[in-house]
Amino acid sequence: MKVEGDDQQQGKLSESWSLCTVQQVEDFKSLIKICPLWSSSIFLHTPIAIQMSLMVLQALAMDRHVGP
Repeated sequence: MKVEGDDQQQGKLSESWSLCTVQQVEDFKSLIKICPLWSSSIFLHTPIAIQMSLMVLQALAMDRHVGP
């Protein structure tokens, strides 16, 4: 937030990197709240991916001929 004691050079704040809008702060907070959901999905999708790859490996290794 811009306060009255900030140094200005040619109409711009000297430390403009520290300024952000309220909307940007709220967007960042909403992303932080979603992080636990994303991290838990890694633990759910990893066994499914392993199971799918093992099924493909089993299909490649088995004898698929019915007759002689």
